[in-house]
Order: sequence, then structure tokens, then C-alpha cells
Amino acid sequence: MKKRSIAVLFAGVMALGLCACGGNTQNTPSETESVEEDSAVMELSSAVVDAFEWGPAVDKIVVKPQGEVSSTEVADYGISTTGSVREITEIYKSDASGEKADDGEYLTFEMKVQNYVGTPFKLDTSQLAMGMNQWVKSFDVTLSVAEGKTLTIGDEEYSGVLDEEDMISDLFIPGTEVFVKDAYEGDEITLQRGAYEPDALKEDKVKNPLVIWLHGGSEGGEDIDIALLGNEVTALTREDIQSYFTSENGSDGAYVLAVQCPTYWMQSEEGAAVDGTKDSMYREVLTEAIEDYVKNHEDVDTSRIYVGGCSNGGYMTMNLMAHDTKNFFAAAYPVCEAYGNNLMSDEDIKQLAGRNIWFVQSINDKTVDPYTFGMVTYQRLLQAGAKNCWYSMFESVLGVDKEDASYNGHWSWIRLFNNQVTGAQNPEKIAASSDTESYGFEPSDEGGGSEAPQGYTNFFEWLNAQTNQ
Repeated sequence: MKKRSIAVLFAGVMALGLCACGGNTQNTPSETESVEEDSAVMELSSAVVDAFEWGPAVDKIVVKPQGEVSSTEVADYGISTTGSVREITEIYKSDASGEKADDGEYLTFEMKVQNYVGTPFKLDTSQLAMGMNQWVKSFDVTLSVAEGKTLTIGDEEYSGVLDEEDMISDLFIPGTEVFVKDAYEGDEITLQRGAYEPDALKEDKVKNPLVIWLHGGSEGGEDIDIALLGNEVTALTREDIQSYFTSENGSDGAYVLAVQCPTYWMQSEEGAAVDGTKDSMYREVLTEAIEDYVKNHEDVDTSRIYVGGCSNGGYMTMNLMAHDTKNFFAAAYPVCEAYGNNLMSDEDIKQLAGRNIWFVQSINDKTVDPYTFGMVTYQRLLQAGAKNCWYSMFESVLGVDKEDASYNGHWSWIRLFNNQVTGAQNPEKIAASSDTESYGFEPSDEGGGSEAPQGYTNFFEWLNAQTNQ
């Protein structure tokens, strides 16, 4: 039987502080005895996982008190998760899912989050060269009365630990709950899929756009939640992004389809990464998985199917477009794309030059060198006659989920999902440039450039307007 810890009665208790391992030391929990499972007076119910710029984090703990609680002041409690003492920002009555409810039977503890604190992911570097995100094997949570404080629950006073539990089986992920999850089984390969299908679109009786996302190199596997959370794909369901997509006589919004491969998109059938003589082992089955989804959703507007992805997913975006001779995709949005310019034949460039494409990257990307990947490819596209082809190049990757947040330069998908891609580089200048160091690019943290592609004010507004007609 699992063990829980319960706060002992206040009389005669000496609280011993826990070690804070890298976390905020505002309210230090204290130690107590272990007792049987059903004894907790503040029973840990669920740990809420939300998506952030850097990935997932537990930012709420939902608790079921076994009696009336004398205080909901943050200073009276302490929480630690996986050894890090967390800063509690708010406590309120809620339902079992952590939503505020004045008559709720639960208490929800909201906590401050930051990169790598409270994450339920770990990077398993034993799998493949780049490592793959996996769920941690355990997620230990301790809820305590703050050191030096007492709390009345029911008719008794308590101090010390109120409950502690490994909550890895009690994670609740509201952001991915809105996705319909299934798997596409090809002849030899199975791909996981997650689809956001708003009721308003299913009921508006008109054709609606479809936005496809292909994950990065660390988000492969057999759990679509890893792909949805690792790059904050859930941002595509937010109202501020969904509102840019419109359909004549229909509701605002777009369907969103995320597809996950078992390993990484750049893997060839020989097991190594793709090169000039090898193609991805996943391109054909991915094409089948997307076509299958469209076939089974008759209200998808086949003239407005958009494909994009980051890094490895950016590679696959370019790969799909280079082979899309039937003009299936209306537009593409490769982010920090890893399709090497050396893989791009003149025939590929000719095929892509006639398509609608918007690239996004940061010039300080140390993982996918923009100088040898996207920048030179983009100049070739422009010189081949590309008209509706754009590139947003940022100086750095700055975020909004934490004050003064600055991230790895490779993580330019953060700029996209924060709706910060509002401008593009000057294509005429780049096409005419003979400078093989800058290729005419002028990186800018003000939207990625000064041009307004086709007159649109941001990337999503532009994407909504693209068709293959």
C-alpha cells in the first residue's frame, strides 16, 4: 500500500526544515512521521500540468481537505515538488480540476513556474543522438504547514507535513484534453495524432482551414502529449491565435492537427540521419496520415491546408513541400528548419519557388546554423522567382511567460506561438545581395523584420489568407 504523511497534532511537535533544492525558499515544509494512505487531512488530489514557452510544468496542486480549513493564506503553507521548494502565489476554492468555484470542495494551490522548475519531463540522452523527452518516472509532492505556523482543519490543530505523494499518476493536463487523440497505422509504421476540433467549426456547416504541426527532434515517441507540450503546440488553440482564422459564413477558428513519429523526422530507413542520398523513412506514411485525416473530416477546406514545424519538423515541412507536386498544401511555415541547403536540388528550388512559404528563425541559433541552412536556401528561392516567400529573422528568442525571459536561440517556435512574428526581411534586398555572410538579412527583435508580407500585420493573418487556388 502507498504511504502518505500526515501532519501531527501541534502539541509537542518540533518542525524540521526540508532542504530546498534549487527552488524558492519562501515557505519551507517540515518533516513528520509516515502513516497509512487514508489518514491525510489535506489529501493531494491532482497535479495540473500547463504548457509554457519552455515546455510543460506543474503550476497547480489540487487538494481535498478533510474538514474546514482555517486559512488559505499563502504564507501559511509550503509545497515542494521533486525536491524543489515552490513559491505559492494563490490559494482558492475549486472543483476537482482546479477551476475556481466558491462552493468547491477542493483547494487549489497555484505556484510560480520557470524553466526546468516543476517540469514533469526529462531529456533521455540514451535514446538517439539528440535525446528525447520522456515523462519522469516519479513526481513527488509534499504539502506542509509553513514552518512556525499552525493550521486548524476540522476541530484539530496541525503543523508539519499535511500530505506527501508521488503524483506521477495524478497529472491532469487541461491543454491536451481538448485534442482528439488517435493513431494512424501505416503498413509498417504507426504515427500518433492529436487533433483540435472546435465544436463551433464542426457545427458551422462550412469548410474550415486546417493547421498542421510537426514536432522537433526531442518530441518523438508514442505519446502525442509529449509533442503537444514540448513545443507548446497547445498555443494554436488559444483564442488570440484562433481568432485570426476565418471562413466565409462560418465561425472563427481552424482545425489543428499534430502528428508524432516514433523517433525523429530526419531518420532514414538505414537508421542514420538523412543526407543527399537518403530520404526520411516517415515522409510517405506522414503524407498518408494527413490525407487520411482530411478524408475523414469533410468540412476541412482542402484549399486551405497549412503545414509547419520546428527544427526536425521544419525539415519535414520542407521535404513535404518539395514533393508536393499536386499542390496539396496551401502554405508552409518552417521554423528553424533543418533541411540542409545541400539537400535542396535546383529542381526542389524550382518547385518551392512557386509556393507560399514563411520561414521563422533567430540569427543566434547554434543548433541549426541559419547561414548554412535557411538563409542561403531563401536567397536561392528568391533568385528562382519566388513571390510569396518570406523570412522573419530575429536577433534572439525572448519570451513572455517569465520576466526578462531569454531562451536558447534555437527555440524560435516560441516567437511564433507568442504571436510575435509580425514582420519579415526585405526579399528584394536579399535576392540582390552578393554578401555571403549576411545574404542581405537584417535580424530584428521587432517582429523579425520591417516588411509586411502582402500587407498583412502578422504571420497568422497572412496564413489565414493563403489558398492553393
